[in-house]
Amino acid sequence: MELTQDDIDRFVAAALAEDVGSGDATTLALVPEDARCRAELLLEEPGVVCGIPVAAAVFRALDPEVRVEAQLEEGTAVSEVPVVLAVVEGPARAILTGERVAGGRQITRAVELETIPLYVRAGSILPLGPVKQHAAERVDEPLSVLVYPGTDRKFLLYEDDGTSFDYRQGEWLGIEMEWEDRRRSLALSVAAGSGMLPPTSRAVDVKLGGESRKIVFNGTPVRVTF
Repeated sequence: MELTQDDIDRFVAAALAEDVGSGDATTLALVPEDARCRAELLLEEPGVVCGIPVAAAVFRALDPEVRVEAQLEEGTAVSEVPVVLAVVEGPARAILTGERVAGGRQITRAVELETIPLYVRAGSILPLGPVKQHAAERVDEPLSVLVYPGTDRKFLLYEDDGTSFDYRQGEWLGIEMEWEDRRRSLALSVAAGSGMLPPTSRAVDVKLGGESRKIVFNGTPVRVTF
């Protein structure tokens, strides 16, 4: 069965809806809207060129201004690597949103002085608490929990009073967070052996891409779905 361009566009749209949602939170926060960049798709192991039209469809779906220029034809056998498969140019936000990097290896990337590359593991759960000047300072801002989809993941957020050894007597709070990628949902519950510490009700802002869900966590298990 040969895929038509309509087939490719349909599959790409479904994949982006699941993976990116309404936007890439990190890229939107760090990359200026008018920034542009140039990237290369590299083949780093011997193989056969396949999938450049799909990659082009991904970037085109994110921003029609992105241009993908293939350097090799589909079906070309490559034995000498690394080799450039395609050159991608256009709005930096779209290119970085569509970029995916295989893990488990060292990554070398050329950047300008004003750029700090930030790679996030698929499925990562990243809690970001309000800024405090000292451990006992009371703050009203919510706990932000950033979720990066891609696979299932678990995370334990630990907290104690920050000033004593009372945690040895069980005075500590653990919030278990479990992301289920297929369901696009995050479950929160109190870890076994721990209990809620003041304040007993916590404002939590769960973020996935450009979407946000605000909840109040008081120790009762809760599930946030996107």
